[in-house]
Amino acid sequence: MISVITPCYNHARFIADNIFSVSLQEMECEHIIVNDGSTDNVGEFLDYYQSNYGDIRVIHHEKNLGLCAARNTAIRAAKGEFIVPLDADDMLTPDSLFTRLEMFKNYPGLDVVHGYALKIGETHSYYDSIVDMEKGALQRHPSRLHSQGMMFRRRVFEKFGLYYDVYSKEDKELNYRLGIHDKSPFEKKVAIKRVKADVAFYRRHPLSMHKLRVADKKFDAEVCRKFERRIKQLKRNGITRENTEWL
Repeated sequence: MISVITPCYNHARFIADNIFSVSLQEMECEHIIVNDGSTDNVGEFLDYYQSNYGDIRVIHHEKNLGLCAARNTAIRAAKGEFIVPLDADDMLTPDSLFTRLEMFKNYPGLDVVHGYALKIGETHSYYDSIVDMEKGALQRHPSRLHSQGMMFRRRVFEKFGLYYDVYSKEDKELNYRLGIHDKSPFEKKVAIKRVKADVAFYRRHPLSMHKLRVADKKFDAEVCRKFERRIKQLKRNGITRENTEWL
């Protein structure tokens, strides 16, 4: 089984398209959505979807704990052998799960499969995104390892730990730790391969994490300093379950 994990904070206007894009996948999957202490009415929407659609499971955080903590909650609850991160304001493309799972089937030793993420605007609906994708009107996100394009075997998190939830750039820290980032100081710890396909829609809008990071230069500099200290700690102590806080 595949577990799609979605952290959600105040994204009531995007969550329906997110859920729709997962429900249309022609693969057996569960969709775990963590309402991370939202202050809008997204919790009501999520409870409705959970009551009416059997493959959606909603977990509510009483207060906002952040993106990484919400992802970790979802991973702990997941039942699937494969884990797919998908943020609440983003969507899967058609055949997204099938395409990546086929790569795993063709190469049984793989730990991670990733694909491309297409950039969409704030007002793009799921159908708008499909139409623009078919017209070739969307640009790909430049990051080679964008989180919305990743599919992990569960054993990756069991062996190397969950997301580091005190650092905002969760993808970069995990990719460094796994040795798959181009600038990682570690040897590659997992077998990874890319599918030459667009597997996700990545939404850019003023309240996205990317925009908030760029807007607050002081905060961005501070988390970068924390990240460097984290890398030094990992190099000093080694990578174990204990220092990556698995379960």
